Amino acid sequence: MFFWVFAGTELFQNSARTVYSANLADMQEKTRGTSTLAAGYNASLQNVVSIVLGPLVGLFIDRFGWRSPFFSISAALYMVVFALIGLTKVNPTGPIVLSSIALPLNVLPCLTAIPCMIPNEELMGTAFGTWSAFVSVLLPQVSVS
Repeated sequence: MFFWVFAGTELFQNSARTVYSANLADMQEKTRGTSTLAAGYNASLQNVVSIVLGPLVGLFIDRFGWRSPFFSISAALYMVVFALIGLTKVNPTGPIVLSSIALPLNVLPCLTAIPCMIPNEELMGTAFGTWSAFVSVLLPQVSVS
């Protein structure tokens, strides 16, 4: 039963991050006056740190656990990111780097917790597919333009 609550929270937890990521270049153009090319380049920086940090977070979780605190840390980081990008005029690189740190701290603990929540291994594919479906609900074409 808890798996369904967990998967349902992804509708809300993941939606804010998805909308932010999808509109990051537009936000820079509109709020910072950044050129389209520079905004796209800056937005792509979000993936670089996540690619490097992802395996390290996974290794940490495998070794020490600590899944639950990562949820809170990533939520706090995203609140700082949203405030910086939406309410200030700081250089967008700072919030982008913070969001790229928050991303693996949010996604990896979710993925690694799924096997702990299901009653048997035969449901593993169904559980991952269901979680992915809940995560993907808001992915289609969100834009502020």
